[in-house]
Amino acid sequence: MIDYRNIDHKTIYLSAEGRMSRREYAEYFIIPTIVVYVGAVILDNILHSNAISLLACLALIWPTFVTTAKRLHDVNKSGWWQLVMIIPIIGFIFWVVIACTKGDAGANKYGAAPLEVKNVSQ
Repeated sequence: MIDYRNIDHKTIYLSAEGRMSRREYAEYFIIPTIVVYVGAVILDNILHSNAISLLACLALIWPTFVTTAKRLHDVNKSGWWQLVMIIPIIGFIFWVVIACTKGDAGANKYGAAPLEVKNVSQ
């Protein structure tokens, strides 16, 4: 498990540089996004408004681009490949494949493998 006390969240959510493993992508993007959306829907139903869901969507735009770009970097693809996700059905299938594909074992043009970096810093 990742020690969250030593994580620099600015680097994770503000910079598209580097790579992100499948596990990190799930921990820093997929799970938090689901929690935020479920919470927003519950609050919207309590308040009889869609304002919270709208704010949640707007707040998650940048973290979505940044974390997905890092995930694409892990499989040696440019962050611009996210544009494929705009295409209905094909985009979702592409996203699932990228989220589940194991990253390059060693360093690639986007940096060292996330798991190697973690092992060195421990």
